Amino acid sequence: PGIVGHDPTIGLRFDPEQAKKLLDEAGYKDRSKLPKIQLGFNTSENHARIAENVQAQLKKNLGIDIELVNEEWKTYIKALQAKNYQMYRMGW
Repeated sequence: PGIVGHDPTIGLRFDPEQAKKLLDEAGYKDRSKLPKIQLGFNTSENHARIAENVQAQLKKNLGIDIELVNEEWKTYIKALQAKNYQMYRMGW
C-alpha cells in the first residue's frame, strides 16, 4: 500500500490456517513426513537473517522444519541453474 502500482488483489494472502488445511489434505498431518525442504541463499549477513526468519515463520505457523543452505554467489548460481533447491532467496 502506498506504492504506485500496488494491487491488493494480486498474490497470495497470509493464511496459515488454510495452509495447514492444505498440508493435511495432501497427507502431511504429521509435518515430519514432509520431504526435506532446503532454502538456498547466497552468502550475506542480511540474506542469512531473511532465511532464518523464513525458517522460523514456517516452524511457528505451519510446524515445518526447513534446512538453510548458504553458498558463495558463483556456487549458488550454479545450484539455482541445476534446480537444487525447493526454495531460494533472490533480490534486486
